[in-house]
This record gives sequence, C-alpha cells and structure tokens, in this order.
Amino acid sequence: MPASAPSSHSSPASPLRSPRLRRDLRLITTDGVLFSVHVGLGETYLAAFALAIGASPVSAGLVASIPMVAGGILQLVAPGVLPRFPSYRSFVVLCAAVQSISFLPLIAAALAASPPPVLIFVCAAVYWAAGLATATGWNAWMSQLVPARIRGSYFGRRQALAQIGVLAGLCAGGLVLAGAEGDRRAFAVLFAAACAGRALSTFCLSRQSVPGGRPRPHGLRVGQLLLRAWRSRSRELIATILIVNFAVNLASPFFTPFFLVERDVSYAVFMALLAANFAGKIATYPLLGRIARRAGLRQLMAIGGLGIAPLPLLWPVMPLPYVFLLQTLAGMCWAAFELSVLLSFLDVSDDPERTSLLATFQFLNSAVVAGASLGGGALLAAMGMGRDAYLTLFAVSAVARLISVSVLLARARRGMAVEVPPLRILAVRPWGEAIVRPVAATFDLARRLGGRVWPGSEDDEEEEAEERTGQEGAPRPPLDR
Repeated sequence: MPASAPSSHSSPASPLRSPRLRRDLRLITTDGVLFSVHVGLGETYLAAFALAIGASPVSAGLVASIPMVAGGILQLVAPGVLPRFPSYRSFVVLCAAVQSISFLPLIAAALAASPPPVLIFVCAAVYWAAGLATATGWNAWMSQLVPARIRGSYFGRRQALAQIGVLAGLCAGGLVLAGAEGDRRAFAVLFAAACAGRALSTFCLSRQSVPGGRPRPHGLRVGQLLLRAWRSRSRELIATILIVNFAVNLASPFFTPFFLVERDVSYAVFMALLAANFAGKIATYPLLGRIARRAGLRQLMAIGGLGIAPLPLLWPVMPLPYVFLLQTLAGMCWAAFELSVLLSFLDVSDDPERTSLLATFQFLNSAVVAGASLGGGALLAAMGMGRDAYLTLFAVSAVARLISVSVLLARARRGMAVEVPPLRILAVRPWGEAIVRPVAATFDLARRLGGRVWPGSEDDEEEEAEERTGQEGAPRPPLDR
C-alpha cells in the first residue's frame, strides 16, 4: 500500500506508524484466522458426529438447521443489548467465550459411552446464538478501531487468510476422522481443537484496543428493527429469497447423512467433498466481483440460483469421482448466489435500515430453514429413510428451487455493483452454502451501487480527520483490561 502524504498536523502522517494500531491489526488478523480454523474443525462435522453416536439420519440433518433459530433470535436482540455493555469489545469477547465453551459438553459426549443426541442440539443452539450475536458489535467495533483509509485493503487481505483457515480446518478435521478408522473419540480431538482455536481467538479479541472519544449509538429494539425492515422497499425481495431458502433446505440438511449413510463414503472422501466445495467458492469470489460490476446483480443471481437448483437431483446419480467436480461447481454457484443476495441488501438508504434488514433477514431465515428441514425430515421419515425416500425428497427440493429462483429473478434488481465489500465468513454448511456478512466498517469506501452513493461515502474526509486526531493528537487510551 503506498505511503500516505505527510500530515501538516504532526510527523506521524500514516496511521500505520502507530505501534498500538499495528498491534491491533495483527491481533485482528490472528483472530480471523483462528476463528476460521475453528469453523472448519468444529461446526462442519456436527452432523457427522450425530450419526456417529447413533442419531437417525433425520436427526443428524436437523442438527444443521434447527439450532440456528437461537442464533437468529439473539442476532435480532443484540442491537438493543449492546448499549448495556461497557464497550463493544466486552460484548464480543463474552459471546466468543460462550461459543468456545459450547464445545466442552461435545468433547465429553464424544468420550462417553452413550451420550444423548439431544445434547448436540443444545450445544449447537448455544454455539449459534453466541456466534451470530457477535456480528453487530464486531462490525461497529472495527469501524472505530481500523482507520477508514486502510479498511478495504486490510480486510480484503484478512478475508483471504480467513478462507485459507476454513479450508485448513476442513482438511485437518477430515484427516483426523479418517485416521481414527471409525473411533468416535476422534471427534473429541476435533472439538477440543475447535474449542482451543476459538478460545485463542477470544484472547486476541480481548487484547485489542477500545478507542475512546467516540459516541456509541443508541441500541435498536426488536420492534424498531422489525418496523424498519417492514417499511423497507426491499421487503418483497426478502420474502422471495426466503421462499428460495425454504426450497433449498427441504433437502440440503440431509446432504451429510445421505453421503455418510446411504452412499457410505469414508470420512476422508467426505472431507474431500467439503474441501472441493469450499475451494470452488473461494476461487470464484474475485471473478464474481467483476461480474457484479460489469453484468449486474440480476445476472449474478441467475448464475447462482439456476446453478444450485438441480444439485439435489445430481447427488444420488453421479458416480463418486464426478461428485467432486459437482461439489466444486456447487461452491461456485453458492458463492454467486450468496454474494448477489448480500449486495441486494446493501443497496438501502441508510445504516440503520441495512442493520435492520440483515438482522431481520437472519431471524426469519433461521425460522424458514428450521421449518423446511422439519418438513424434509418428516417426508424422509415417512418414506422409510431409504434410497427412494432420498430421491423423492431431492426431486421435490429441486423442482421447488427452480420455481422459486425463477420468481426471484423476475423481481431482482438489474443494477451494477461498483464496489464489493470484504466478507466475514461466520459458518460453512456441508452442502456448500455459507453464512457470510459484509465487513460493515468498509462501507464508507464503496462509492456506488446501482448508480447511488453508498451511505457514509461522503464522510470519508471527515472520518479520516477524526482518525488523524485520534492518531496524531490526543494519545489513545490504554487498553481496557
């Protein structure tokens, strides 16, 4: 990155000359990598663990969806709770610590003789509630901590390292399970490593600074969030996306039990399928940004939506070697669909509306995903959970996906995205979907979306002046230990 011009206020012209800031940036990057490794090691293999301790394929599929309702609820509540904490850091560190602790009962369950499968649902609910709740506080904290002029490039590099971390965690977890040759105590190793990774990332969070001298916004209550989302011009788009996600999650949560039980693949092969999917996703992100800028969001959504529609029909019929290619292509299509949906939410009038849309969407989406997976699980159980039952369920989901995606494309906007913000990966689903959030601190660097100025972009000079004051004027406060 080129050096900044010398400041007229004092000698340290570049904010990167501040030892405190350099230390904070290293800690933020380390936290991102450790968190990503823990994602790949832990939550991705929860459904496989449920099968290993004797849960039915239906129960194992529901582990990937039902507990997320807790996360959706807490993410909706989080904006109103934040002002009650001394700082954004204290809230984020608390949630991260709870997320780490949620693995401890899973470690005990992996070592026990006959653990109850319901324990996995409880731990997963705590995990998702704590994990998704951090998004609002972390984004607001980063906007205070990282100077505006370096946010885009810095978080872009951090995103690349985080993606490598997820892939490393996926591969390490699969290799551990494959080497254990069916010994379920290997899951204790995975969950202990995931717990340690999240605990270390929590430590990194606790050592980052809490900038002083900046007012904290008033929290938005649940009713205010829902009202803002209802009044948004994007509410019809949200409803259509929810219909698509309902169609998707009729079948997707049962990807893991289908391959591990019905197709009887080994853990090594299962890991390779997950890795191929995620590798396709991360390799495609740079290209997708160019498509969004040149062809538009509707075209990007068409590539993704029409690509994910036939996937369930292909899982049972393709020979295993070709499934790896299918998984790579699926990762690319999922990346396109996720990015197009995310960029559609960013084209709103102001920050509170954006916050309301994302929080409300996550809550409603978690409820829709839970309802769809329950419906899919009921159909699967009613038909005997054999191969014909899977084929029927997958066919129903594929047809529903095609219809709902067609309706979505008819309503999707045709604007161009000039800037694509760095993304923060919160979760990776075995079937290829990921839960990603934009790094909101970089919004002020984005200039236009569909011909309209993004919120905050007119205030860059003012914020950079504030950063210079914070870096070159009054000294920053000591770390709040």
